[in-house]
Amino acid sequence: MAQGFIVIAAARAAQAGASLDEILDLTRRNMKCVDMRAAFDTLEYLRRGGRIGAAQALLGSMLRVNPIIMLKDGVVEPAGSCVWG
Repeated sequence: MAQGFIVIAAARAAQAGASLDEILDLTRRNMKCVDMRAAFDTLEYLRRGGRIGAAQALLGSMLRVNPIIMLKDGVVEPAGSCVWG
């Protein structure tokens, strides 16, 4: 859906008479505002893929934890993680 919003914004700019460079600039700025998030029903596939250990998978399953991950700028990380510097 996020890609669709970027395309719609670019199409509106084109219809309004924006130049190709202006449309590309708009698209690049909008791409920085987009990320993808995913939630898992089970930790099994994270364990199988080596993202988490067996103990973490067991504890998370016992506590019924459903992690949310985020893909931003090509990097997968837990959603809501912050780096304070």
